Amino acid sequence: MNVVPSRLLVDCSHAVRSGHRAGVQRVVWNLVRQASQHQANQHQANENQASQQPANYHSQSTLVQDGRFWPYDPQQPLKSSQMRGSVLSMLPGWYRSMAEKICGRLKNRQLRKWLLPDDGRLGMFRLWLLWQERRERQARAKATPWQEPGAGDVLLLPDAYWCRMQVWPAVAAARQRGALVATVIYDLIPITHPHFMQAGSDLSFIEYFRAAVDNSDLLIAISRTVRDDCYREIKQRWPEKLDRTQLTHFQLGADLPSGTGQVSAEVQQLFSPEQSQTPYIMVSTFDPRKNHRYLLDSFEQIWQQHPQARLCLIGGRGWMSAELLQRIEQHPRYQQQLFKFHSMADADLRYCYQHARGVICPSFVEGFGLPIVEALAFGRRAFLSDTPIHREVGRQACEYFDLTDPQGLTKLLVQWEAHLAAGGQLEQHVRRPLSWRESAEQIFGQCAQLGQLRSPDGADEWNEGQRPDPLAKVA
Repeated sequence: MNVVPSRLLVDCSHAVRSGHRAGVQRVVWNLVRQASQHQANQHQANENQASQQPANYHSQSTLVQDGRFWPYDPQQPLKSSQMRGSVLSMLPGWYRSMAEKICGRLKNRQLRKWLLPDDGRLGMFRLWLLWQERRERQARAKATPWQEPGAGDVLLLPDAYWCRMQVWPAVAAARQRGALVATVIYDLIPITHPHFMQAGSDLSFIEYFRAAVDNSDLLIAISRTVRDDCYREIKQRWPEKLDRTQLTHFQLGADLPSGTGQVSAEVQQLFSPEQSQTPYIMVSTFDPRKNHRYLLDSFEQIWQQHPQARLCLIGGRGWMSAELLQRIEQHPRYQQQLFKFHSMADADLRYCYQHARGVICPSFVEGFGLPIVEALAFGRRAFLSDTPIHREVGRQACEYFDLTDPQGLTKLLVQWEAHLAAGGQLEQHVRRPLSWRESAEQIFGQCAQLGQLRSPDGADEWNEGQRPDPLAKVA
């Protein structure tokens, strides 16, 4: 039986309310954008029989409010979401100018946070946000009624629901009405590696993961490694649920840093091709899980043999990073052979990738590993800690080092320096990353085929002879 859903509903509840565009939210917004494009190009998909993405279903973005799913139009973003992302971008120039003058005179740090909040902060505008959200709820209540998720629909949940558990009652109600549910799992790091997280994070994350298992017909991991982690955790914690849960995975798309915009003079000078030696780079949040400590220890050894070798660390301040940042900033080679950037425009980051001597990823554990994809797309040699996810993403195109060997990375970099000194090419084979369109075709195809495994009347029973292997690949 070839059952295709009448609607594919892509939820973006947390992404809308957070106002963020990075990390998980980047995935959500790209899937929302691809769903919109699918709807606009439905006639073209019908003509392309080779496409994995079925064309005969309606796609719609949704968000949860007051325990219900509501339609969401990404072409008309909510003001409340824009405020949460950057409230200052919505204010007139005269206000920012006046507030800057006041803060400049009084020089009070708390006052600046109140009048000129950073991106993602609200300051004194919190009441304005609450008023705006109330107006939006009233507008939805008056809007044209729509059919909530039910029989014939597949509900795709790709958002950060460990941050917003309120979604699950609405999901449970949708399943009771006959909807099928597919949930994206990014990683299980708070469960598998709780020592890298805040105290208690593992308990709250286990609650989220159990809710995802209880309320989903399909769990879609962002890598084969994460899929296998999900299988092991379910088998260990709730083995009785394996018969009711199907697991698969898809590959994330990659938006390479844009080439538009002016590259800063600082980055041009540091990564100039005319330099005798451009820096190695690590692109990652400053966080214990990312293992900057191992990298710095390795370069202490590298500098003994290659004192002019340079290392540039690029990433935002993360969890428990104060001691690490202090080590970097107080290092005798800081701003000579050791550099760091906490924020960088796309044009700057692209320039770094294009001219880096190599890209290093020494992390203990990841859900995917986007810097690997970016390194290979720019033809850079990538040096990766030997972990299952790095092997999955990097395959045979990268060099791997054992984190239990303190000399592991040092040996690889010394060999690479010798290769370059002997006239070896810095440029490597370029590997084209998967586009977000191709990524969306994978996950939308998996969602569409989920309907083949359930009774046509929407009852909570598998079709005869089609009870799935939990690790079966849907698409």
